[in-house]
Amino acid sequence: MRLRWGLVIGMTMLLARSAPADTEAQRHTLAGLGGVHLQLDLRGEDLAKFELTEPEVRAEIESTLAAAGLALLDVEASTKTPGVPWLFVEAIVVRSEDAKEYAWAVRVHLQQRACLERSPTICESVGSWETFRMGSVGRRRTRTLRQDLNDVVNQFVTAYLVANPRK
Repeated sequence: MRLRWGLVIGMTMLLARSAPADTEAQRHTLAGLGGVHLQLDLRGEDLAKFELTEPEVRAEIESTLAAAGLALLDVEASTKTPGVPWLFVEAIVVRSEDAKEYAWAVRVHLQQRACLERSPTICESVGSWETFRMGSVGRRRTRTLRQDLNDVVNQFVTAYLVANPRK
């Protein structure tokens, strides 16, 4: 059990150190973004209890992004789009050994290609926006994780709309 909880805590600490979540500077990187390729990664135990099935979660996220005005790009279309934008939505769930509690971490981050100002031919994919959340709950309150996942996706959409006000 300690190893499992340690993995969640370690993952969260890495996320927390990687960058502040949803800053004004990060929001500026969303200006002019017209679409993203969605990469969904759901890992862990008892995902069905948390209503985290790939088809359901993907459909809900795609609907949320489309309602905000973001085009959903396949891999090929993404490579032809300035910045090659990929939106990663990740959730990991770990169950305690007695199966009475679960811990999780959810993360949404956008990767885009950026080029060096001093040498514009040198370009790499970098994280330009991110947020995350972690939590734990007893087995009877499983909807909490699904709500956290929706909340972080909605936080991205809100940041996108702030950077791209509708006229």
